[in-house]
Amino acid sequence: MNGFIYGFCACLLSSLLWPTLFAPWSWPLLLIMLIILRRKSPFSCGILMGAFWLSYCFYSLFNQLESRVSQPGKFNAKIISLVTQQRDWISFDVKVIDEEFRLFPRIYRLSWRSPPQITAGQVWHFNAKMKGVTSLLNEGGFNQQKYWLSLHIAARGNVREGHLLKQALSVRQQLLGALRPVLLQLNGGDILQALLLGDKTAITPERWQALRRTGAGHLVAISGLHVSVVFGLLLFVTLKFLVWCIPCESRRNWVMAMLASLVGVLGYGYLAGFAIATQRAVIMLLLLVVLSLLRQFSSPWERLLLALFAVLVFDPFAPLSAGFWLSFTALSIILLSLSLGSDRLSDENQSAEEVERETELDSEQETAQVAGQLWHEGWVRAKGSLMQFSVSLWRIQWRLALGLGLLQLLLFGSAALHSIWLNLLFVPWFSFVVIPVTIVSFILWLVCGLVYWLVIAAQSLLFNVFAFQSIDVVANIWGPTQDVSLSVGPRLFYLAELSIAPFLWILDASAQLPWAQVSLASLTVVQGIFCLLGCALVCYVRTWLWRALALSLGLPLLLTLVLTLGSSECCDKAFSTKNWQLHVLDVGQGSAIVVQQGEYGLIYDTGAAYGPSFSYAQRVILPFLTARRIAHLEYLVLSHDDNDHSGGAEVLMAAFPLMTVITDIERFAHKSCQQPPMRWRGLTLELMGAVAEPKDNNTSCVLRLGNDNGRVLLTGDIEALREFKLLQQGAPLSAEVILVPHHGSNTSSSEAFLQAVGANIGIFSAGFANQYGFPKARVLNRYHKLGIDTYITGELGQISLSFRRDGIDIRGYRTELAPFWYNQVFRFGSSQKPE
Repeated sequence: MNGFIYGFCACLLSSLLWPTLFAPWSWPLLLIMLIILRRKSPFSCGILMGAFWLSYCFYSLFNQLESRVSQPGKFNAKIISLVTQQRDWISFDVKVIDEEFRLFPRIYRLSWRSPPQITAGQVWHFNAKMKGVTSLLNEGGFNQQKYWLSLHIAARGNVREGHLLKQALSVRQQLLGALRPVLLQLNGGDILQALLLGDKTAITPERWQALRRTGAGHLVAISGLHVSVVFGLLLFVTLKFLVWCIPCESRRNWVMAMLASLVGVLGYGYLAGFAIATQRAVIMLLLLVVLSLLRQFSSPWERLLLALFAVLVFDPFAPLSAGFWLSFTALSIILLSLSLGSDRLSDENQSAEEVERETELDSEQETAQVAGQLWHEGWVRAKGSLMQFSVSLWRIQWRLALGLGLLQLLLFGSAALHSIWLNLLFVPWFSFVVIPVTIVSFILWLVCGLVYWLVIAAQSLLFNVFAFQSIDVVANIWGPTQDVSLSVGPRLFYLAELSIAPFLWILDASAQLPWAQVSLASLTVVQGIFCLLGCALVCYVRTWLWRALALSLGLPLLLTLVLTLGSSECCDKAFSTKNWQLHVLDVGQGSAIVVQQGEYGLIYDTGAAYGPSFSYAQRVILPFLTARRIAHLEYLVLSHDDNDHSGGAEVLMAAFPLMTVITDIERFAHKSCQQPPMRWRGLTLELMGAVAEPKDNNTSCVLRLGNDNGRVLLTGDIEALREFKLLQQGAPLSAEVILVPHHGSNTSSSEAFLQAVGANIGIFSAGFANQYGFPKARVLNRYHKLGIDTYITGELGQISLSFRRDGIDIRGYRTELAPFWYNQVFRFGSSQKPE
């Protein structure tokens, strides 16, 4: 059985590296092979079963006809959660009500501008414009597409209209509606609301930023820590109560306490909305309780393996979630720390027993003195237990902080540098103070509300019985009950508010901490992990040969540091013989191009910015520069003053204050586009600015850059009129690669202009299924007619070109850089064909 479990888990964990899944026609073959190998190789059976299970669950979500463009959709759905809420629009998740059976129900993420009052639990008939879950994909950026798949979200859309069918509020939603006004009166009520009901909508962006700076975001997302604390608290209280009321020498009280605690944890999970992370934690705890009740005395590592197996059976998409890896890594580190600590403790106990045997005769002669020192020995023993607990907590905490910090660097490209010592304070404080006090306060609020409701109900009934009147008792007392809750509730949560105050103070002070966030390239993180692993192995291996092999794991990091230090001393002439790269980033319906020469960079356009808190420069460009190890951004060229081209200029200027900005936009310009040819790191830059153009698009600053390895023409949003003028002026246009003007609109890419450029490669910077329908079919046909290979960022994600002496190498994120099944294009209702 263990072989089958090992194979199943290994298969699903390795699915992150699969280029494709198994198509439905291959499933009978998988099952036949599984039956043949069921006795000879349980491990192979587990692998085959894992491959079948993941493929089957995937096709249960995506099994309709595919569409290339946004499609109108009409469906009935139940609102399951509210995600974000702004002034004039709201984002929420719905579960589609299907008549046919589905293993996984379809979940859509919808946005609605100027919606009516909506709450979770309502059933609506929606008319929405639907798209697939395809999102922006770039190196170093957040993979939202993978995140949506981990949540079983099959499509997204914008609601055009909706009709309420049923107002079916759950008990959780009623509690949330009654408790939210109470908690929001408190300082830190947004954190308490997240801890109790899993609702994080009240947490402001500023507070989220503080949580990221301190690495404390996991404390407000209900997961294994919260579920374990609630279970432990309920188990302790229930067991003490049963022992005091009905003492018994059998396992009856223990079994009853565990079952009661499990019921309480299930109730807590229901209040938290049974999010994916909460489901995993409850499943693992349920497995632990079942094994304990069945007296299965397996090792902790075997229980961890069974918990992993149960989670993967319940949710084969779990490995797509970063929380899954963080949870099981944390559990593995805790078990490893406890096992190492138990070995040391057993050695210490053994030595103590030997000393006790040697002094046993002497102690018999001094019985009177020993009896007089019992109190002192008890104090020493308690002090030793406290010290042992503190040391064990420290060992677990520093390993957790280091291990999870490295994993966060690998998963997200950044980690909170101060999380080691801050979590050393936060985790015990939340475990032993904040969570228990908050749960007790919540129970008191429920009890007081229930008692008051019953008293008012009884009074109302008695009054109306004696007065011979009929009245709606529930409607008559609900209002007074809410009023009392608003007035008394904050007092009941006073201790919870007090317990969270030190945490909030540290969050506010974290903005002043230096080096709050560290970002590294993924390759550097992997090299660092191997280096730390080698250093750790040196402490455990004994022969010089194995120590040398362990130390060799640090050679990649050492070699990278030497090359980095050496490259900074290279002269500019050396770049003329080097390869160079051009990266067309996926920024939706916009433009952002990065030219890379080693650790030096030039950027042409920045993508869009929306509101005060969102810009593609922050979300895409800066993480990409970190991932590609571009530390020095020397030039920023802005084509023209459209948001989708220059919206992120201020963000980049703040991040790189020494950077030179070349543009005809007056508020940004350090230099204008009317410049003679320039040399930059071995590349020639030829700027072609516009003079008195009537349309803003035609004022775009055109740039041709390159060397003997190849040239690129960056065109901004120029249209046919500007193309004609460039031809008249005899501008230097010939290039092997062209960034297609105006994202492929019908007003650009005239045939004469394309013939003058003579490009072999045309790159369209256009968002997937964008509202303008770019690139237009007529324009695509024109490029194909001239023999120009076309590439679209909306289809491929980031497009990277490497210019070498032997030719130009072009790679897309979805096809070459990260060609995994979960990065493919998922259109609305698509039926993917992995074969």
